[in-house]
Amino acid sequence: MVEDQAERHAEWVAQMLGQPELAPLDPDDIAALAASLREEHYPAGETIFRVGDAQTRIGIVHHGAIALSRHLKGRRIDLHILRSGDVLGDIGVFLQMTAPFDGVALEDTMVLSIDSVEFHHVLEQRSRLALRWLNSLACRLISYQTRLTELLAGDI
Repeated sequence: MVEDQAERHAEWVAQMLGQPELAPLDPDDIAALAASLREEHYPAGETIFRVGDAQTRIGIVHHGAIALSRHLKGRRIDLHILRSGDVLGDIGVFLQMTAPFDGVALEDTMVLSIDSVEFHHVLEQRSRLALRWLNSLACRLISYQTRLTELLAGDI
């Protein structure tokens, strides 16, 4: 990736993660993130990962859509659709778990990804970036809890 483009991608990721005002990043944090990012392109219909795959990268959907699904009782159930700004794989990397579902590109999709070893290294070296990632994870957890509550209450 060209340096200027990597920097723009890192700035975009920083805006997508969590609540920027609660965990601001400095230019060195952005530069560390930029040095770690890689573009991955997936055409519509391509399987990105399968249940049981080792999670070796963290990704942020830049554009496109990814269905997270499982096959249950003979049919595919889409559990969640990831879109621009959504993160995938970080929980599995933190917990050293395999993928709990399949990921399939629903349309032409570009993901900005970071190798899991590099991801840990960057978070160890850049405390502000680690705090921002924690903030992002907490925001997603609240969102999932809210959605589950709505589902259980029958509002959807």
